Amino acid sequence: MLSKSEREDRIGDVEDVAAGLYGSEKFVGVFRGTGWGGLLSNSLPIEGTRLDYWPLVPGVELGQGGPDGHTEKRAEVREVDGVEYLDLSKVHGYEGGQEASDIIITGLRKNLRGVILSCGAGSLAGPLPLDEDIEKTLSRSEADIMRKMINEAIERDALVARGGRPLTHMQVGQIGIIREIAPEMVQTAMHRYASGFTGPYYAWLHSHDDRYFAFLRKTLMEVQGSAPEVIYADTFGPTWEPPRLQRVLARNGVDMVGMSQARDARACAENNIPGGAIALTTNGVGVHSHEANQAVGRSKEDVLLEFAKNAIRNFPRD
Repeated sequence: MLSKSEREDRIGDVEDVAAGLYGSEKFVGVFRGTGWGGLLSNSLPIEGTRLDYWPLVPGVELGQGGPDGHTEKRAEVREVDGVEYLDLSKVHGYEGGQEASDIIITGLRKNLRGVILSCGAGSLAGPLPLDEDIEKTLSRSEADIMRKMINEAIERDALVARGGRPLTHMQVGQIGIIREIAPEMVQTAMHRYASGFTGPYYAWLHSHDDRYFAFLRKTLMEVQGSAPEVIYADTFGPTWEPPRLQRVLARNGVDMVGMSQARDARACAENNIPGGAIALTTNGVGVHSHEANQAVGRSKEDVLLEFAKNAIRNFPRD
């Protein structure tokens, strides 16, 4: 953890570099997640606008090890369909993102008039699996009965947690708009978060009388034909969440789980930068891989490209 003075020094370093690159210009910032490769390949970088996170941000070394799509860390002004935006690399918690998101977004706050967050995430739509050590002690019929009982209980608990709103059963390839983000450390399951958590996430997602939430929902509806609203939770990563955690999250009303968004949303809220967040469903419960998730993302590049172009071009102004 950085001390207060170290944090302020790092933020000041980012501010100084940003001032030299962008002056007083303000942009819509886009944190590209899984499936946004189409935006990258259909936009042009503006020369002399690249801000590398390393060495300004501790723990985020350019080109450090990691899966495809998680290595390059930078901000850069790019142009799509004649409109400039600030293209921002995501930083996951395990990549140094505990403090990195705060430093980057706070350091760039003078150049951001709004932010669009995105990620790939897993759906918790059932039936959720049993733990391996339990399942191997049961016959197939016993395991089926046990899964049915547990998933019925999860649906009932989630209905209570969400104040009567049922779980949103997201299918692989479907994009949802995030209506709530569960607090950090959801693994502890200390609260029924999803029934209207009123901390910085909910307040940020629904700021300005839902102006930005409604705008992004409408934009998603236009390109996908639907705009399901989801409750989302972060885990630290990089390993996938085990069945036990999936069940805990679902019974507390969570629809989708990923490895980013919460830290970025908190930093935007603390810096009064408006915006919202969407999530692409890259997988359901059970065994999956980063490569398979990336393949789902590639299959949705055209949809996300249209969403990005429309959202950047028409993003509300103060």
